[in-house]
Amino acid sequence: MKQRPSLFRRTVVTVAAGLLVFELAAGLAMFVNLVVPLGNRSANDLADFLVLSARVWDELPPDRHRAFEIDLKKNHSISLR
Repeated sequence: MKQRPSLFRRTVVTVAAGLLVFELAAGLAMFVNLVVPLGNRSANDLADFLVLSARVWDELPPDRHRAFEIDLKKNHSISLR
């Protein structure tokens, strides 16, 4: 005859399952409410910076393009191709 699991073992399994569910729910909530909006804002900031850089590039005289390209590479790690 097979023995049933003890009360302690059943309690441990129940508590562990509850904590696992809570941990997954908390991780999902943090991802949805913090990581995704932060990523979207960062992408928008980068897009705005690139648009501004393109406008400045267009307004600069041709002899200043090389200096601006060096500045973008040095200060912002953006290289023009």
